[in-house]
Amino acid sequence: MIHPLMRTTLLTAILFISSQVFSSQVFSGQNMAQVELGGTWSDQTGRSFTSKRLAGHVTLVTLAYTTCRTLCPMVAERVKAVDEALLKKNIKAQVVLVSIDPDSETTESLNAWLKSRRLVRERWYFIKGSLKETQALAGVVGQGFSEHKTPEHIAHTSILAIIGSDGKLKTTIELMNHEPAEIVGKIQTALARR
Repeated sequence: MIHPLMRTTLLTAILFISSQVFSSQVFSGQNMAQVELGGTWSDQTGRSFTSKRLAGHVTLVTLAYTTCRTLCPMVAERVKAVDEALLKKNIKAQVVLVSIDPDSETTESLNAWLKSRRLVRERWYFIKGSLKETQALAGVVGQGFSEHKTPEHIAHTSILAIIGSDGKLKTTIELMNHEPAEIVGKIQTALARR
């Protein structure tokens, strides 16, 4: 039997490797999936969140959960830096954090997490749906997570998916492997492609 910590480490490695393969395929233009939110989603205010809220906006999407003490806070800080750098280039993107622990999350926990990190901002959303909907969305935007969790950890990727104003996935970028300026350059290149 595999020790739980070893299993989590192996799952994280598998998710990371598969995300790198997917990321390179998307970035090279081989995959331009239309991103649709199926099912029922809500944001940190309790309001319904549908695909219509993605329409007409460049959207940055990544995975997170509120009880994460390691990767998620770092991912949030990196996305914040990217968002601020995009604003300096006159690109006003919206940011969507997708909860990968939807059965444990509440509107209050999502909102409190954003507040504790000073991320309550116009254009920032922390959404949750069912586990099945979350898995489906993660697959479409080239991200992954394990539904097997320990009390302290859910293995997941740290990928930023870029959805164009046309609702199509433009690229995915491994957040922790690139500095914000490099990520912004990759986003600009992806958005320039039609």
